[in-house]
Amino acid sequence: MPYKYQATLTGFVMKSIIRTIILAGLAWPLGLVHAHHSFLGTFQSDKKVEVTGVVTDFHFFNPHVGLYFNVTNADGSVTQWMSEGLAASGYVRMGWTRDTLKKGDLVRISGDGTRDGSPMVTMTKVELLNPKDRSVVRVLTEQKGAAPAVAQRSSSPQPFPLKLSDGRPNLTGTWTESDHLRPPSVTYNEAGKALQATARIADDPQIFCDPPGLVRQAGFTPHAIRITQFTDRVLIEYEEYGGRREIFFAPPKTASKVKTNLGTSIAHYEGDALIVESGNLLPNWINPHGDQLSDQTTTVETYRRVDDPKIGSLLSIQLVANDPVYLKQPFVITKTKRYTENYQFVPNECRPPLRDRSDVSSTKP
Repeated sequence: MPYKYQATLTGFVMKSIIRTIILAGLAWPLGLVHAHHSFLGTFQSDKKVEVTGVVTDFHFFNPHVGLYFNVTNADGSVTQWMSEGLAASGYVRMGWTRDTLKKGDLVRISGDGTRDGSPMVTMTKVELLNPKDRSVVRVLTEQKGAAPAVAQRSSSPQPFPLKLSDGRPNLTGTWTESDHLRPPSVTYNEAGKALQATARIADDPQIFCDPPGLVRQAGFTPHAIRITQFTDRVLIEYEEYGGRREIFFAPPKTASKVKTNLGTSIAHYEGDALIVESGNLLPNWINPHGDQLSDQTTTVETYRRVDDPKIGSLLSIQLVANDPVYLKQPFVITKTKRYTENYQFVPNECRPPLRDRSDVSSTKP
């Protein structure tokens, strides 16, 4: 992708971004953590369900938490249910751990039911019950406390060095807490509009744990990323989906014709920024709303330090995507993350829902 498509943040825009972060206190709204896939593909917001059962398994992983429990029916039979929640990273910030619920606990789950009647419910409200009289012991979705992710933040807001000893920009570290900027508006050409008209939320590949494409993994994820810089390459790892990209500065001796979800990337430094250009991508959904790009998509990512003395070390990430097949014009994703010392990724282990891949909804994104 020609570098001319890269949008440059002006000083005014950058100040606005930082001001947004300061005002927001870098709080991470739980709604953002739905980014891994669309709940609307399986659940119906106007179909409320409340079920009580005994926990058989608590799956506390990214990209989403899963609670499995047995419900005893009126006729004495037992049905296994699944309650699907947000990414574990979000629950960690509310004080949850993998030990918050355990096998044998009696719980009452309230949330949205499924479109096709399968035994699942969103984890909107979780109540831990006393097995003797079914009184409420604790409402877990309202649980507060010092979240481990917060405790792991750097004790000092002072930024660490902007440059490495050899003069390269210092981007190494774990960067968490995306800001509140809205996702971009994707402008499609006629071919793109025709494709999007056929998109159905229930077809979101991430519902069934298919690997995400580059734009979704690198651009839309609100979760933590870890950057490690080497002399010949840079390693970027993602908390959401467990993605890992080893990006070299020198182009490969032989160009691969095999397209992949994360594509082929080449990196270089330009002033105070790391630039990553990618192509050779498979066609993929770029978000849970059904937006799709073709295998002709190319991207340019820009990573740059934008530290603020009141907040600490900040990383600006910008991804510009161009698709000559479906897009009328390139679109830009911009977000800012804060350096977090000693942050530990929540393990990633995706489990599909208790339904098959058949269409359960005619609802369009």
